[in-house]
Amino acid sequence: MCAFSDWGEHLLSFYFSLRLSVSLFGQVASLQSLFFSIRRYKPTITDFQTTTTSNLSSKTNAFVVMMAKFIATFFVAVLAFAPIVSAAPAAIEPSDLVTRGGFKSFNNWGGFHSLNGFDNFYGVDNFGNSHFSPKSITIVKEKQLVCRAQSIEIIQQRLLIIQEMAKRIITEQVCEVEIQTIVFEQFYASLHGFSRDLRRFSGRQVGYDAGIANHFGSIISSDGSLTTNNFGFSGHDLGKSYVIPVGNNWDNARSFGTVGSAYRAARSAVVSF
Repeated sequence: MCAFSDWGEHLLSFYFSLRLSVSLFGQVASLQSLFFSIRRYKPTITDFQTTTTSNLSSKTNAFVVMMAKFIATFFVAVLAFAPIVSAAPAAIEPSDLVTRGGFKSFNNWGGFHSLNGFDNFYGVDNFGNSHFSPKSITIVKEKQLVCRAQSIEIIQQRLLIIQEMAKRIITEQVCEVEIQTIVFEQFYASLHGFSRDLRRFSGRQVGYDAGIANHFGSIISSDGSLTTNNFGFSGHDLGKSYVIPVGNNWDNARSFGTVGSAYRAARSAVVSF
């Protein structure tokens, strides 16, 4: 709520600053017009004593008034823009962030030694596991499963459990807020690959790694706390025990269109925070 209020104030400040800028440009145009009007004014000899003095004086006075308004508006605009500029946080790029072939290494990023070996999990050029290819998959034939539809609320409940469990792991087992951000963004980015699987854009069959998923019950110890033992796998092992559930309604003749419509409808319903 606080962040929303701050941004609301910045937007309101920007709105008034924009109006001041428009006013500023309008006064510049008026000044220019008045200035050239004074320069073009060429009085005749007969009316020099009367008309010239009064007209020139009135135009000069108008010019002075316009100039005063211009200066005042200019300074008000500068003061109005100042909070917007100062409110924008400066991007901090640690000097030890290593770029390799366009990809960033997060090993010891920002001087955090707890990030040592971060790149080993998926690879230095594979932050969100975007290199997970069909060639990496070994399908476990003997574990073929059939999709059994459940009510949508049952599905949403379980996905919410996984969501909150991910938040619990990040907040209880990572103490540096910078690293919390990095590991969450890696987790979030890796889910995009499954979105492409569902829409049949990735070339991979839609499934999951049973060998890794089977560790889910080992995340919580008997006393309800999070376990801390190493399960002995990395992101490079993903796909070695792949299971492809069958029984869905995918049809090559129509599903590209219907799934595309479902994706667009879902994305249009997403509200940015």
